[in-house]
Amino acid sequence: CVVDGKDAHPSLTESGLFLSMSPPSRMPLAPLFRTLRALTLSVAVLGAGAASAATITVDTLDDELNGDGDCSLREAVEAADTDAAVDGCTAGSGADTIVFDGLLAFGTVVLGQDAITVDSDLTIDGSTGATMVSLSGSDLYRVFIVDSASLTLTNLNLTNGRAPVGGAVLIRDGGSLTTDMVTFAGNEATGNDATQGGGAVYLQSGSATFRNTQFTDNLASGTSGSGGAFAMIGVGNTASAVRSTFSGNTANRAGGAIENRDGTLDLVETDFDGNGAGTNPG
Repeated sequence: CVVDGKDAHPSLTESGLFLSMSPPSRMPLAPLFRTLRALTLSVAVLGAGAASAATITVDTLDDELNGDGDCSLREAVEAADTDAAVDGCTAGSGADTIVFDGLLAFGTVVLGQDAITVDSDLTIDGSTGATMVSLSGSDLYRVFIVDSASLTLTNLNLTNGRAPVGGAVLIRDGGSLTTDMVTFAGNEATGNDATQGGGAVYLQSGSATFRNTQFTDNLASGTSGSGGAFAMIGVGNTASAVRSTFSGNTANRAGGAIENRDGTLDLVETDFDGNGAGTNPG
């Protein structure tokens, strides 16, 4: 800068200061590149994680597995389990969520074949605005089998399931069931042995968590059937019920509402009303 024909800054000599003119030290580039590469990989991994789950929309109440262009609940579970498109269902990808088209409000999926098996971590949300979808076993079939996976059910009614154990749901091979805002009503376990029952849910191996869940009028009807609503048979199994209700459930042998044999059961703010058990000691 020049002011009135003179340099506005005194020279180094004039100021009596000495300033080294050697170039500044440089940061080694290799560590910097390694750091940038690590950050890039971290962002890529996080991005992959965020995109690893799919939402699959059920748009028909029919219980089918075919190629007619729509997406049934059975087909949606198959798409989630296989991470592939099935009929009109989007391909699953990781821990998926199944939802229902709003046009299915007040609708009921009536099973016409054996239970739907869940083999991968999955959430099924039956809310369609102000209403919930119902799933019926049509008094012939169990609704779900949970195999070595985690199944979360929300905003659903599971009714009229029927099987030797777990009329609505069977949990096995270390599987896990979580329910929230779910009703189990009118399900039946028909097995005659004392180790059979669980009118609505039977926990063979794994865990179960029931939140805000109602068990109503479920039945263990076998000769020595136990656990009108829920049976947990086996060492190491764990279950809990939180803010839930068991009412009007019955068993021919024991545990009008719940039969727990060798497992760990926690009950929190849970009500029992009008459940009953028979006298068969078998």
